[in-house]
Amino acid sequence: VQNWLGFRFSEAAHRISREVPDYKAAPWVDAPLLCQEMIDKLPREFDKSVWLELINEPRDENSGDDVMFNNMNATDYLGEWCLAAANFLNERGYKFMGPSFNSGRPGREKFPIEDAVTQYSQPGMLKYLRYCADNPDKAALSVHDYSWSTWKEGQTVNDWYPRLWGRFEAAIAAADLHGIPRTFSIFITEFGFAHRE
Repeated sequence: VQNWLGFRFSEAAHRISREVPDYKAAPWVDAPLLCQEMIDKLPREFDKSVWLELINEPRDENSGDDVMFNNMNATDYLGEWCLAAANFLNERGYKFMGPSFNSGRPGREKFPIEDAVTQYSQPGMLKYLRYCADNPDKAALSVHDYSWSTWKEGQTVNDWYPRLWGRFEAAIAAADLHGIPRTFSIFITEFGFAHRE
């Protein structure tokens, strides 16, 4: 059986200073900083066949209060950030997966899946998907898929798919639209139902 292992430090455990990019800084400047911080905290014997997940549920949408580097779209920025992180880590023999979108992301959760395809079609994200397709053993897309809520009256799987589950299909659709081969891996690094019902 082929197995893949992923590893992520948590800010809550005080193992890393932050779990999201600094959107005010250039992505190609910020990503190596967080990558180096993680490498510095890994044990010397860390197995480089394990995939590194640096960021956790980053913001994928701009809001009125945001200060974004160069006024970039947030998903465009994340694609550039992930590409810079993958390049930095790959050059040092590590594997990278990202951006670890929250369930129902990217795009607006209550909107059709086409909104997510639009976000995956941002220039920076397309560059990252292409890099993942060209380097499937070194870089991958990671997302989270879970229900967000208990099974309440009127809620069924149809309410959750593809709004919360299966949102990664938008990455495949964007890749198809832009001629990116389906050779990239997609890791669902958090998956589940609510814990009570």
